Amino acid sequence: MESTDRAAFCEMLRGLIEAREGMSQRKLAKLTHYDDGYISRVVNGYRRPSAEVVRALDDALDAGGRLIALAPEAPPRTTSKTAGYEATAPLGILNLNPAPYWGDDDMRRRTAVQVIAAFGAGTALPPHVIESVFAGIEDALGNPFDIAEWERVVHRYGLQLLAEPAGSLISGVAADITALGELLKRAGSASEKAELFRIGAGLSALLAMDLCDFGDKRSARVSWTNARRLADASGDRDLSVWTRAREAQYTTWSEHSDAIVEELTGEAIGLAKGSPSSGLARAYAARSYVAAERGDRRTARAALSNFRQTFNDLPSEQSTSAAVGLPESKLFWTEAYVRVLIDDDQAKTYLDQAQTSAVGAPWNEGVELMRSLWLVQRHDISTGLELALSKLKTRPLSSFRRHLVSRIVNTLPQEGRAHPDARALRVLASAA
Repeated sequence: MESTDRAAFCEMLRGLIEAREGMSQRKLAKLTHYDDGYISRVVNGYRRPSAEVVRALDDALDAGGRLIALAPEAPPRTTSKTAGYEATAPLGILNLNPAPYWGDDDMRRRTAVQVIAAFGAGTALPPHVIESVFAGIEDALGNPFDIAEWERVVHRYGLQLLAEPAGSLISGVAADITALGELLKRAGSASEKAELFRIGAGLSALLAMDLCDFGDKRSARVSWTNARRLADASGDRDLSVWTRAREAQYTTWSEHSDAIVEELTGEAIGLAKGSPSSGLARAYAARSYVAAERGDRRTARAALSNFRQTFNDLPSEQSTSAAVGLPESKLFWTEAYVRVLIDDDQAKTYLDQAQTSAVGAPWNEGVELMRSLWLVQRHDISTGLELALSKLKTRPLSSFRRHLVSRIVNTLPQEGRAHPDARALRVLASAA
């Protein structure tokens, strides 16, 4: 929609909702069988609904075709230069030409739409585009809103991150961050801003994780930086610890920088001041990862011991949530991962425990990849490689999976490198 048409459509939609007794955005979402977060973005003008959605809204609100009349057709697709895209751009790259001025609110929103459209086509973000997503939030850092609903949005994204292919969340989370930036401009009290900063930190961290899994490291780094800033601005110490710990874990798998991991985990542990939290446990876990990767068994075991102790001291609500907490199955997962990396005598025992505890969990297949590495370490090449390939066929590669595939390939003895399955894994590793 053009901005004037979109404004008229949204005004009509809000008026119809308010005019019907007992109607709400959530109820409308149920009536139309669409996600309530999506309906909220349509109502507030952040998403252009398809013709099918408009018809469903019109029917649910008994609008008699008034909504349909206000919803113009989508702009035609063309191979020439349109909406900031160049037809001659290489596949998978979004070109904004000319570069937008980030200070203009309408331009920011248009740029965000381009970001969403780009990822819908499977493209990667070029320099400066990710900053436009965070422009509104950055303004608020230097009205009505429903915090409980935003928390549910973050929770749903957290669960989706565990279950869906890499890149699946990017367009939705980017749109919600843009919407949150607009809300921050209208927030009145310091407490309202703190709540929105907290939501923004969670969304930014989830976006960073999905960008890491998608392979866009630069945009992930920008997202992590904003996640840390927002967490700190919220005043939520546990969130500041958790954000740094999660960044450290993903850095282990995607950036392979011991120095960055040590800095992030040091900050997290210092901020925690000994107070048990899922973030502090994850910080110790990340330290055990990097120590195990470089073959420092003593440091890896010490960090693993601190991780285990912190986990045992966690409040119950932080040891049950799969999205942002640390369920017990992750305790066994971490133990198994580190012990496989250092080729510990008890690695198989922990692998078996991890597999049993993770039945039905999205990270269960990660345990199988660990077992593949363990088998290769014992020169059971055929079984290990066959297991790895079978698991990689069921789910796309994530940061962790790419990292473990590379580890398996690099661990192969000379006689195993000519194995047909080894060649297939090398292709996957090089593509990572």
